[in-house]
Amino acid sequence: MMSFHYGALQALYWMLFGAINGFVTVYLLGQGLDESIIGLLIAASNTVAALIQPLLAGWIDRTSRFRLKDIGLAMALGIGLLLALSLSVPAVSVVGFLLATVLIWALQPIVNSVAIYYLNRGDRLNFGTARAAGSGFYALMSFIVGYLIIRHGVSVIPIAGLVMSGLIGLTFSLFVMEHTADTVDPYKYVEKRVGFWREQRFFVLFLIGIILLFTFHTFATTYLIQIVERIGGDASTMGTAAAVMAIVEIPVLIFSNQLIKRFGANKLLIFAAFFWVIKALGIMLAPTIPLLYLVFLTQALCYAPLIPASVHYTNQVMRPGEKVFGQALVTAAFTIGGVVGSLLGGLIISYLGVYPMMLSGVIITLIGWLIITLAIRCQKKREQPDLPR
Repeated sequence: MMSFHYGALQALYWMLFGAINGFVTVYLLGQGLDESIIGLLIAASNTVAALIQPLLAGWIDRTSRFRLKDIGLAMALGIGLLLALSLSVPAVSVVGFLLATVLIWALQPIVNSVAIYYLNRGDRLNFGTARAAGSGFYALMSFIVGYLIIRHGVSVIPIAGLVMSGLIGLTFSLFVMEHTADTVDPYKYVEKRVGFWREQRFFVLFLIGIILLFTFHTFATTYLIQIVERIGGDASTMGTAAAVMAIVEIPVLIFSNQLIKRFGANKLLIFAAFFWVIKALGIMLAPTIPLLYLVFLTQALCYAPLIPASVHYTNQVMRPGEKVFGQALVTAAFTIGGVVGSLLGGLIISYLGVYPMMLSGVIITLIGWLIITLAIRCQKKREQPDLPR
């Protein structure tokens, strides 16, 4: 029963994320904003979200006044209020919508921490299956919202988000939780050791590769509407494309532990990074929408395996006392890639066009794959018994 309840929370959260954060560029274009301005606004929103997440998690870690469900409920209501304002008060529509995207990002560690709470309590809960449900319903929401935009305009985006935020609030309210300050610890950073950056130089190199891959990932997601319009698509096409990518992730997410046990995190990361290059090249060269959909099937071979493999890889290269800090650095690399991709993608589209942005994406992912391969192989060589660490 708990797995079903938590699966519902993951599904609703990713439906909200798909409706709002997934269509943020479409909504802002509908408000008459230029691509370069949109890139700056999204980058600023992502930066604020990256700062809020650890601060919020640290406060949750210390407080015993509020339960995790209370904080999740309050944030869901806050998101709903901001989206309602963006619908009813035109003067603050852009600001309200962007603030909602910030809160949606900040809600993500809260959703994940609910699983940590119940797992630590000994309840049976399958996180992988719940997260796969999130991807499946993200795909469904992307398809529905893309379809409705064509018929009713961009106003359906905040309306869909408003409905989802209400359902998320209801789902949070149904959890049974105790007041505690010690149960959840998702973003508690450990103190950095003296010489960490020098000793973990190959891990830092790995992070640079991750930043490059996620720079392209942001090109392909934030500016997906421009990519599909270049070859004759529209918002409905964009929704279908996002749905395809989310659906093909599901089997890999469900069986990620088995894949890592079979091939190892090192090989899986190099494999995934290589297919990021293939995906970038395919998007750039796809002449028709059906072929673009075919290219998006590579999501199962690049993004889906990289996420769980990066967690396992970080755990294996970090020493005791560095593991949480290492995970925080990987999360920071994802966010930095998002900020760089939003800024750079918007500027390239504004001044050069969509094709030059995708060509830049091919070059960026190629360099990222080479850096990740070099970092992992150097790290493995360093860890051999006959070599001093």
